[in-house]
Amino acid sequence: MKKQLFRYLTGILPSIALFASLNAQTAKTAQESFTENYLINDAKVNIPALDDGNTVLVNPRALSDFRRNYKSVGDARWIQIKHGFLAKFKADAVETRVFYDPHGRWSSTILTYAEDKLPAHIRSKVKSTYYDYTIYLVHEITIGDNTVYLVSMQDKTRIKTIRVTDENMDEYEELTKL
Repeated sequence: MKKQLFRYLTGILPSIALFASLNAQTAKTAQESFTENYLINDAKVNIPALDDGNTVLVNPRALSDFRRNYKSVGDARWIQIKHGFLAKFKADAVETRVFYDPHGRWSSTILTYAEDKLPAHIRSKVKSTYYDYTIYLVHEITIGDNTVYLVSMQDKTRIKTIRVTDENMDEYEELTKL
């Protein structure tokens, strides 16, 4: 019985070692292919994250789309987020956040700016109803072909955020000042 157990173990241990080495080679190949998929101009794209100093390997498709749409931006900060990547930069008093899915496809853009950058037709729509309010911040959110403006404004007693599209306008949020 001991001899059979010994034969069994001597036969199975080399098999385990063989499969373990094959798995290690497969894992190495997967890691190499991952690295190859994230190469641009023969160099890894290592872009520091904002929060913890780690590096982010950015999908080349996202980088290509970003470079095509934002040619003049050279100092974008890239962050790996739960569902993809975020490129963030500020230019001409407009903070821009561009979101990409894990496959590098554009998913949305958020622009944040002051009243002077707000498109005239949106500004006139808001001011015609809320003429006593001062606009202090605008978030322009684009997803696909749809754009929504969240216009934050205030008067002496209230703070309001108005949601505006080309067709509609409604109160999104209202707060009372203390």
